[in-house]
Amino acid sequence: MTEVFNQSSLMNYEKLLGKEELYKLWLVFADEVESFFVRSQSALKSRDYISLRVVYHQIRPAAEVFGLDSFALLCAKIEHNIVNRDLAEIDKEVCESISLCKEGLSSLVLYMDSAYAAKQQHQS
Repeated sequence: MTEVFNQSSLMNYEKLLGKEELYKLWLVFADEVESFFVRSQSALKSRDYISLRVVYHQIRPAAEVFGLDSFALLCAKIEHNIVNRDLAEIDKEVCESISLCKEGLSSLVLYMDSAYAAKQQHQS
């Protein structure tokens, strides 16, 4: 199984984008992730699989950037299953994805808080 939070992956993007740009993306991602939880559960409850696929398609790239590898892989699997109308396990997969995201976020928040603490203090 892939790591829940892959710090190496995040650091590769940090090298590519720079600390400042990555931090800006982090602030956007941190704001958007709550919306992901609400939108995914709402789409699943209403059986709106098109919207559900869009939700997972939109969050997956950010999950990859921030090292949430297991979650990103499950996002891709959910998208694939929706496109192929393989919906037998969709409820379970969505619940698992939300748990994986929350678990990865716990580690990610700790990392971002420590790695970018100076930036947070300057913005206060």
